[in-house]
Amino acid sequence: MGFRRSLYRALIVLSVTAITATPAKAVVVAYENDQAGWLAASGSVNTIDFESFTGQLITGNEFSGNPGAPNFALQSGTSMTSDGAISDFVPTSGSNTFYTTTSGTVANGVISNFEDVIIDTGSNVSLKGALDADVAVNSGATVSAGNSPGLLNIVGNLDLGVSSTTLFELAGLTPGVEVGGYDVIDVADDPGTGGTTEGVATIAGGAIFDIDFFAGFMAGLGDTFDVLVADAISVVDFDLLVFDFTDAVLAANLGWSKSLHDLGNGRSSVRIEVVSSQVPEPGTLIVFGFGLLGFGFVSRRRP
Repeated sequence: MGFRRSLYRALIVLSVTAITATPAKAVVVAYENDQAGWLAASGSVNTIDFESFTGQLITGNEFSGNPGAPNFALQSGTSMTSDGAISDFVPTSGSNTFYTTTSGTVANGVISNFEDVIIDTGSNVSLKGALDADVAVNSGATVSAGNSPGLLNIVGNLDLGVSSTTLFELAGLTPGVEVGGYDVIDVADDPGTGGTTEGVATIAGGAIFDIDFFAGFMAGLGDTFDVLVADAISVVDFDLLVFDFTDAVLAANLGWSKSLHDLGNGRSSVRIEVVSSQVPEPGTLIVFGFGLLGFGFVSRRRP
């Protein structure tokens, strides 16, 4: 397979603050011993302990971790960005988990071969691309689809916990694109896993949807955004969800409507829409009321 053949072709430079691979190459990290910094020649296998690493990991194309490591942890102050495929800790057996502990960024890639992706309390993680795993966003954690508007495809299930935050940036009306678009998280079933129910987004009461305008965009009357799309959305009480529009303030007489929406193709969405919030003047209501009263009086006098 091309991915396997390319694993050992990377030129990797590691300092205390960064690992950098040349574009269109691959990074191999064995995740075994604590390494403060080294320069590795192309063709060699290199090691870093992510539990003590607090810098920035940048890969040009592919990133693969050690199959023996059960968890991949991004520690405080760490970010990881990839322009290609991320296939961390390809499993040989047992359970494999992508696990964030405080803050990190994974963008523009493909995360695969995990059973679970756990975004834990205190984490702030951006994911953009495809993720083949079940994803849990725990209380006090934040997840978003990329560092700017983008699309996150989750092939599996999504669980948004109580007081978890899902951030959606709106820079336009086109779903899932960076320029002139807005963030979309899409949760879908993997047809290759027969008998396993996937594509379900489960949202706990108190889960937070943080909606932000981006790049100077401001939504107008009638604009709609399907920010979370899934084969099925499970929520006990939609009214218990928290929508934060602090950074998505609309023009006068406009407001936000929130709903679970049937997309008509066997899929559902969490939809936000700009609606009119204008209330008729009190005088208008009084005149209208008297008009109805007069109409009722006349109708009663008719035989």
